[in-house]
Order: sequence, then structure tokens, then C-alpha cells
Amino acid sequence: MNAIKNKLLLPLLLLLLLLQLPLFSQTMRWIPAPDGSGKCPNQAGGKEQTLSYALEYTPGVSGVLTSYTTGFLVSCTSAGSAVVKNQSRVMISKSREISGCNTMGAVLMNSSGNSGDAVHNRIEAGVPVILHQICLSIPAGESVTVQEDVVTDLTTSIDLGNGLVTTEFPTFETTTIGKPKYDQGKPMRLLDFKGVPAGDFISQLDWSTSKVVNTTHFVIERSTDGNIFAPIGTMEVGEKSDHIKSYQFFDKQALAGDNYYRLMQINSDDKNEYSPVRIVRFSPLTFSVSYTPNPANDYLQVNIQSPTGIKSIRLVDASGHIVMDEKDNNKNFNVRLNVKNLTPGIYTLVVETENDKYADKVVIAH
Repeated sequence: MNAIKNKLLLPLLLLLLLLQLPLFSQTMRWIPAPDGSGKCPNQAGGKEQTLSYALEYTPGVSGVLTSYTTGFLVSCTSAGSAVVKNQSRVMISKSREISGCNTMGAVLMNSSGNSGDAVHNRIEAGVPVILHQICLSIPAGESVTVQEDVVTDLTTSIDLGNGLVTTEFPTFETTTIGKPKYDQGKPMRLLDFKGVPAGDFISQLDWSTSKVVNTTHFVIERSTDGNIFAPIGTMEVGEKSDHIKSYQFFDKQALAGDNYYRLMQINSDDKNEYSPVRIVRFSPLTFSVSYTPNPANDYLQVNIQSPTGIKSIRLVDASGHIVMDEKDNNKNFNVRLNVKNLTPGIYTLVVETENDKYADKVVIAH
């Protein structure tokens, strides 16, 4: 009778064990410690001189995690061992470090824990849990690699219930943890940006930056409505510098009304940034003509201001013949006409623009 019971019980136990086989991959990895994982030394009050990382474990089965054993090789920094804290977050910690910085350039770090119970250590297949926390002191600009120690291996012990226990062997990929320099990978900081009129329809743009890191140049952009911008010039950054640098750009073709300016900061990592927008305003031009002297002897100085381009400046004699003709498309035009070879008499000064025409009498007297 007992033999029959044993024959019936054995397949049942095998079936139960089969049902508990992992349905998910078993993994471990070091990740930046989430909030609530505990502070690292010198980390309180915003002084993040050490980096906090947590060991995340994703089980393949459900049950009660009773213990875990891990071994990692952590490369050394220029200051030696980077490990300053190595503690279990969920069990009695069984951790230690053996420094081999002077021999193999790495620290053997055992990050382990035991005495897990059903109240605090119940796990679910496929759901990550945090097991351990380490704090690493890494000099700025350096990094460490964390790889599995194949001798110690990575194992977890799980109580499946019904008297069944299983051991998992999580996979692990080598991790690199670094601490960049305070300015590494960051563009220069724009300290200020100003725009002011610097003459008739000339905008002066000035800006300054802090330490130059990976910014290559600036693109100066202008808009008439504050929405659609177009490039009007570039400014190279020049050599890298630890000091404040100042830049200046003149837009000599500013428009009447509001001119909107912004800087596009071109960075070597393709993460470009924009400055705030600055406005330089010019009142619309009105058409006006002035000239001197009158009567003129050797020359006639003509000053013209126009909201549109100037088509021609002419001197016409009393019989209607054009004796002098100057052309220019500028909106501001100052010209000195040589009249010393003209016959003395009364002439008409005629100025034409795209929209306006001016005429007045000028006396030439030698």
C-alpha cells in the first residue's frame, strides 16, 4: 500500500515542482538608487559627493526570498577603492570588500543578505525588487566598471512553499558608473544678452558667456513677428576659456518697427539651445531731402532719407536737359555733387524713390 502511495505522490510532487519553474528571466543589475533608499555619506543637504546605486533583482518565480549571495569586481579609481557603503536593504547584511587596487586594479565586493522572511521578503515572478545599496566615491571625470565575480557567482534562495525550495542564478551585464566633471558635456552658460539701436537701422547685439566647454558657434537669428526667425549671421566661439567671454554683432540691415533677435547656441553634442528673445525697435522713416549750400559754387551736398530705395538724383537745367544723374538703392543716401563745371544758372534738383518724388530750385554760381 505504501509503495502505491509513493508512486502516486511522486508524480504529484514533480507536477508541483514543474509548475514552479521560472516563467521569467532572472536578472540582477545596478541602477541609480530610487528615492527612499537611504542617503550616502556627504550626500545630505545636496552635497552629492558620492553616488548611490541599488541592486535590482527580477526573480523568475514567486515565493519568499530567504537569502542572496553576490560577488562583484569593482574597478579602482585614481583615489583607490570607490566603495564607501555596501549594505543590504531588505535582510541582515552579509557584505564585505577586499581591496585589490594595488594588485589587480579592482575591489572584490560581496553584496549579500540572509534571514529573509515571509513578512518582508515575498517576491513575485517578473516583478523587480531592490535588495542592496552601495555608495561609490568617484572623482570627477572618472568612472568604474562593475562586473560579476565568476568565482562567487550570483545566487538567490527562494522558498516556494509546500516544502519546496529553489535556487536562481540571475544574469548580470557589466555596468559602468561614472561621475562627469562639473562642466563635462554641458554647453557654456549665457550670462546676458542685450540689443540696442546703434545708428539708423543698425542693431547692436551684445552677450557674454561663462566657461566655454562644447559650444562651437552662435547663429544670430532675426524675426519681424517674434515667431518665424531666419539666420542673419554667425559668431565663432574661438578657443576654450575658463573666463567670461564677451561677443558683439551688428545688424546693419535692421527694419523699421520691431526687430526680434535670438541666439542659437550650437553645441558639439548636437543639443542646441536658444537664448531669450530681445527686441530692437526703429521708428519708420519719412521721406525727406535736404541740400547745401544754395547758391552752390563747387559742390552741392544732398542728404536723403527714405522708407524705400532711392531711384535717382538728378540736376536738370532750365531747358529740361538732365546734366547730372546719380543712382543708389539705399534708404539713407548722402552724396556730394561736383557742380564746378556747370554753367551758372538755375537748375532743378529732382530726387525720386519708389514711392516719392522731390523737386526744388538750386542756384549754381561761380
